[in-house]
Amino acid sequence: MKVTKKLYLESPQRGYAVILSASYHGPGLERRETLCYECHGRDDLPFDIRERFSADNGRTWSDWQPLPDVVRFEKGRIDLFSLGSAYQDPETGIDLGVGLRQTIVEKPHRLLYYNHNYWGLSGDGGKTWSDPIQFRYEEGDFRDANNPLAPSFLYTNRCYPGGLIRLRGGTLILCCTAVNVPKEVPDTDPTDEYTRLGRRAPFDKEPHARDIAAACFLGRWDGRRKTYDWEMSNRVWMPLSVSARGMQEGYPVELSDGRVLCVFRGSNTTVTPGRKWYSLSNDGGRTLSEIAELKYDDGTRFFSPSSFHGFIRHSVNGRLYWLANICQEPPEGNMPRHPLVIAEVDESIPAIKRKTVTIVDDRQSGEGKRVSLSNWSVFENRETHDFELYMSRYGAKPECYEEDPRGHYSADAYQYVIRV
Repeated sequence: MKVTKKLYLESPQRGYAVILSASYHGPGLERRETLCYECHGRDDLPFDIRERFSADNGRTWSDWQPLPDVVRFEKGRIDLFSLGSAYQDPETGIDLGVGLRQTIVEKPHRLLYYNHNYWGLSGDGGKTWSDPIQFRYEEGDFRDANNPLAPSFLYTNRCYPGGLIRLRGGTLILCCTAVNVPKEVPDTDPTDEYTRLGRRAPFDKEPHARDIAAACFLGRWDGRRKTYDWEMSNRVWMPLSVSARGMQEGYPVELSDGRVLCVFRGSNTTVTPGRKWYSLSNDGGRTLSEIAELKYDDGTRFFSPSSFHGFIRHSVNGRLYWLANICQEPPEGNMPRHPLVIAEVDESIPAIKRKTVTIVDDRQSGEGKRVSLSNWSVFENRETHDFELYMSRYGAKPECYEEDPRGHYSADAYQYVIRV
C-alpha cells in the first residue's frame, strides 16, 4: 500500500482544532463535508458547525452553510444533541439519521456522562428531520425538558451509537456501547473493585457501573408504513478488570461468509494492557458471542489504546481492511494514539494479518509524545478506488508542547490517499 498526505484545512487560530468529516451522500458522486471546531480544552464539544456539498466528486464545492448548534451550556450541566445522516436508502432516497443525546452533569472534580441514542428520517437529504425517536430496551421515562436530570430517564436506556452498516440482505445493523447490563443480573459485593460481572456496586448506589454492555439494533424498512422497525440483540459485556471503562465505540462489518463482526475499543487496567475486543454473530447480528481479544493472524497479541477504529472493504479487490492505532508499548488509557495503521483482515479467524500492517501516519521527529492520530473519516473514491482519509493531527503543533492546556487543541486537518 502507498500513502500520500497533504494539508487540507488549517486551524484558524491557536487553540482551535479543525474537525472534518467527509463522506459520499447517496449512491452517486455527491460528497458531503461537515466542519466544526473544538477548543477551550473541552473534548467532543463541537461549535461553529457547517456543511458543504460537491456534485462532482470533490472537484468543486458549494459554499459552507451553517448548521444549528448542538451544545447548550446550562447551570450545572451540558446538553449535547445532534441528528445526522447515517444511511441513505438507494431505492427510496430516504435518509436515516442517528443521533446522540449526551447529558453531562458537572460535579466537583469530575463530569458524569449520560448517553442516549435516537433515530429519525429525512426525505430532503437531511435538511429537515422527523421528530427523533429514542432507542429503548428497558422500562424508563422519556426525557422531560422541565426535569432533564430525572434519574428515571438518565439511568435507563443508556446507549452510545457506533457504526451502522447495511447487510447484503437489506437489514441495517447499528452497533452500540455504554448499554446497561440487564437489571436481572444479580448485584455483587460493592466492596470488590473488579467483579466477575463487571459491576462495581448495586444499581441504586452507583448507576454508572451498569453502562458497560454492548448490543446491536437491527432495522428493517417497512414499505407500507414508510418507517424502520427495530429489534435489539442480546447484550454482552466483560469484567471491568479486563477493560476499565467497559467497551466503547463498537463498529460492525459483514464478513464474506455472512457472519457479523463487531470490534470494540477497550481501556487498560492494572492487570490487562490495552487491547481491542470483538464479538461475532452467526445470525445477522441478533445473537452476539462472548467477548474475545482481537489478535494477529499468527496468534500474537498487539497493544492498542482506547481509541477510534473502523473497517472498510475495497470494491475492486474485495479485501477487508481495518484502521486503528497499534502502539509498541502498553498504552495508558487513551494514549499513545500513534501510529495510525491500516491492515487486511483475515475474515476466517477473524484476525489482523500481521504482515500487511502499514503505517498511515506517525508521530514525527520533534513532535510531542501526545500526538493523537485518531477520530478520522474514510471512504473509497468511487472513481479512482483509492481510500481517502481525513484526520486532524492533535498535539502536533509547537504550541502543543508548551505549558498551555489549550495548546493541544491547535490542530490542522490532513487528507491521506491510500492506494491499495
